[in-house]
Amino acid sequence: MLFVLGAVLLGFATLWLDLRLSEDDVRFPVLLSSTVDSARAVLATVAGATITFAAIVFSIALLMLQQTTSQYSSRVLAWFYRDAFTKRVMGIAAGTFAYCLVVLRSVRRPIEGGTAVIPTVSVLVAVVLGIVAVLTILAFINHVAHSMEAGEVIRRITEEARAQIVRLCPDAAGTAPPVPVEGPLPEGESLDVRASDDGWVQHVDAERLIDAAPSGGVVLLEAGVGTFVAKGQRMCTIRPTPVEQSGDEARRAVQLGRTRTPTQDLALGFRQLEDIALRALSPGVNDPTTAVEAIVHLGSLLRELLGRDLPARIVAGSQDRRLFRPHDLEHADYVTLSFSQIRRSASSEPVVSATALEVMAELADDLEADDLTERAELLRREARRFVDGLRASDLDPDDLAEVERAAARLGLSEG
Repeated sequence: MLFVLGAVLLGFATLWLDLRLSEDDVRFPVLLSSTVDSARAVLATVAGATITFAAIVFSIALLMLQQTTSQYSSRVLAWFYRDAFTKRVMGIAAGTFAYCLVVLRSVRRPIEGGTAVIPTVSVLVAVVLGIVAVLTILAFINHVAHSMEAGEVIRRITEEARAQIVRLCPDAAGTAPPVPVEGPLPEGESLDVRASDDGWVQHVDAERLIDAAPSGGVVLLEAGVGTFVAKGQRMCTIRPTPVEQSGDEARRAVQLGRTRTPTQDLALGFRQLEDIALRALSPGVNDPTTAVEAIVHLGSLLRELLGRDLPARIVAGSQDRRLFRPHDLEHADYVTLSFSQIRRSASSEPVVSATALEVMAELADDLEADDLTERAELLRREARRFVDGLRASDLDPDDLAEVERAAARLGLSEG
């Protein structure tokens, strides 16, 4: 929309410039000058071509969304919607079309009413915009071809999720995390804040939510980021009962939306990568190599997360107010989220299972080296489930031997 609006304003600006140049009787070289017929032909050609290009872009974009949904997961579509390059290409095509319409309506002969209007500068700009539109279409096709690669999709998801982990979990493990304000919940009546509509919890403004409580009060958040709430469901409880408008203030502090977003939802990136691995392991796709790639990137995200302290579950505010977030995920939950469903689907793919065990073994060794033994044990516990399930299956002895080698690194050798 901004591109189209800018193109319309550019059209009026170049027409004004043409008018001023004609009043000053400025002459253009023969190669740059236009006639009424040539100006109309060029503008009509550029307008028709660019709107055709726009249709091609829209078709490719829809095909890309369909292919992504079937091959990866519908939850992966979010970053396609936010792809700035695609938006710019669509904007250039639609903007060039709008520009040509604005200029074309002003071209006329003297017999058609008043002074002849031959906007030479405007036509030159239209030609330049048409060439730019053609080049952007070619760049867009190249962009789509690369962005649909499994490795590129997985890399983008990993980078986005890692950026959120670094932003929300700034304290490296081993440092002194913020000291939570402990204490029992205040006694007395409470106010239940309920959702005004269905939706996914996308963002929680902790400061605003704390301010909704009275002095010395607490807010118990019962719908964490990344969870779905139904209309009328309790999102949080404020105790003791605050003033009446505090419920509306608390409701505005919890942002609901149609889909999950990565802004505060650390689990979303793990969920997307696991979805890609599960889809790759499904009989319809049967692509163990993509599953392996998703698993190694899951290990990369876990390495970042397990090496950091998660946000505090109890947040202190002014006037002795507190926010309790008991449903926030812990490190163990992220380990389970990363591997539990893959473990069930990869029982017939020993290469995938062995890769998952290798990833967990390397990560466990690194955590122990950083004196984070408890978190390393979380990985060993999940790996033990992997190995027990594979030993109970009907794997070929050679395939099972590969799994056993990976299990040995975790200290899970049979016997």
